Amino acid sequence: MEYPEAIPLITFDGSFKVDPQAISYLDSFKTKIGIIAVCGKYWTGKSYILNKLFNKSQKNVTTGFAVGPTINPCTKGLWMLT
Repeated sequence: MEYPEAIPLITFDGSFKVDPQAISYLDSFKTKIGIIAVCGKYWTGKSYILNKLFNKSQKNVTTGFAVGPTINPCTKGLWMLT
């Protein structure tokens, strides 16, 4: 099972909720995994820099973290990408 797009691990909608599908996905790994975390204020380019780091935002590639020119957050909460 592989996700070409970022998926939410923990969401917040008045309370924190862990996504069971994301937990199942993490449980499917039989080897060690590495974690890269980026945190900061909203609308400061966190998703953009992670897409660049993983070469996910090249032309004609629609994978990675969602980014956009709106004031609405695209990745609120804790998200993951493989």
